[in-house]
Amino acid sequence: MNTLLLCLDFCDQTDLLLDEARRIAPGVCQRIVLLHVAQPNPEFIGYDADPQALRDQMAAVYHTEQNTLRRHGETLQASLEGVEILPLLVQGSTGDKILSHAKRLGATLILMGTHGHGKLYNLVVGSTCQFVLQHTTTPLLLVPIRKE
Repeated sequence: MNTLLLCLDFCDQTDLLLDEARRIAPGVCQRIVLLHVAQPNPEFIGYDADPQALRDQMAAVYHTEQNTLRRHGETLQASLEGVEILPLLVQGSTGDKILSHAKRLGATLILMGTHGHGKLYNLVVGSTCQFVLQHTTTPLLLVPIRKE
């Protein structure tokens, strides 16, 4: 089954990625997996956070992200007949999770946005797109996402 792995970070321009998926999916793939990688639990060094309060807060964040992902999946499903839409929320290192799920799902194409932050930002924070590009064997389609 041809699978498109659509990576979403819920930025303001998520609709651009959904539109691109709508454009290329017909006749190309039978399944679209909407992947959102949630950040791992924060580590509070030197800060005694109430473990239950922290768990409750993180659960609320994940619940909101899951609902957002589900809504995007429903919107995409309404416009693509005959294509299976699968929302998937995972937790961990973004680049690593994209690569591992592309392999596990047998993705035939990875679709993701590139924010184009610049060299300094990428040097300090890193670029997920650059990481995936350097390490994947799956074809990769990058959509430029620019703030207006």
